[in-house]
Amino acid sequence: MAELGQKVVIRLDQISKSFGPVRAVDTISLEVFDGEILTLLGPSGCGKTTLMRLIAGFEQPTAGRVLIGGQDVTLAPPERRPVNLVFQRYALFPHLDVFDNIAFGLRLRKIGKDEIRDRVNQMLRIVQLPDFSNRWTHQLSGGQAQRVALARALVNKPAVLLLDEPLAALDLKIRQQMLVELKRIHAETGTTFIFVTHDQDEAMILSDRIVLMHQGHVVQIDAPERMYTRPTSLFCAQFLGDTNLLPARVVAVGGAVARCDIGFGVTEVPADGLAMGDQVTLSVRPETIVLSPDDGAAGGGVLRGEVADLAFIGNRVVYWITLGNERMLRCQEPRTVAGLRFHSGTPVCVSWPKEANVVLRE
Repeated sequence: MAELGQKVVIRLDQISKSFGPVRAVDTISLEVFDGEILTLLGPSGCGKTTLMRLIAGFEQPTAGRVLIGGQDVTLAPPERRPVNLVFQRYALFPHLDVFDNIAFGLRLRKIGKDEIRDRVNQMLRIVQLPDFSNRWTHQLSGGQAQRVALARALVNKPAVLLLDEPLAALDLKIRQQMLVELKRIHAETGTTFIFVTHDQDEAMILSDRIVLMHQGHVVQIDAPERMYTRPTSLFCAQFLGDTNLLPARVVAVGGAVARCDIGFGVTEVPADGLAMGDQVTLSVRPETIVLSPDDGAAGGGVLRGEVADLAFIGNRVVYWITLGNERMLRCQEPRTVAGLRFHSGTPVCVSWPKEANVVLRE
């Protein structure tokens, strides 16, 4: 994973892009570090693809600058930038075989035949298609075609590889396999990747850092684990994974701890500038909630409820718990060989550690 202090390969300086009255990208500053996998994540229309196209040179910014390798390339065309782009639909040439597809960019640059042969064969080994040189593109599966597209982009040794939703056209199993392949290829080549997706699982699995975007703005930049466990906004908490959002009111503050009334009980959170009477929202992830049989002696931060519904989802079980005021909590636990622990209508006790509470002030 890239660390602060590493070489910056791309710097976006107060970048904005408008299409008529619509501001697709709104005053974004961002640094991309050498050798990292940086993912632009967000819902459709958030500006992530526009931001990538600004980096690639397919769009010109309304304001701001793009610097690659310390050079201002804001007005430079795509072919003058040390980046390559892999599209969602591969864009392979149907009249060329696999070898010639990969070699295409090298031939445009007048690279010698021997070097072209060596570099193409090296890339075929890296993407694990060494025996596919003479295949035609219509003979490839979706996953194989995507590997050829990656090889064609990487053979030119770009400073940065841009991947625009490259797995969206693949089915789930192949998509999962390609995520593993992308991580392996990245480790083997050391190329900086900027990956665009709306899929949170892809972002969590692949990324060193995630840039979460919403309505043209950057909402949060963080490592996947920290973004999931410590979201800084309501949007981030809701978009990345499942969570319970609990309206709360601060009823006591003492030292480093504040006590919050959540309507069906009281829970503790870090004080962090909170004051008596503050209205906040708590985010509590389903997997942090502990369910136990109701033995009639709930107390000390333990709540009593009833299983309203449940869903068996392969390796985990999701429960929806109704509490006394009809508030519904979503809880999740791993499936065990013993089967389901609870069924609809079962009384249960509910608790979670105070460390699971994330205070959101939006």
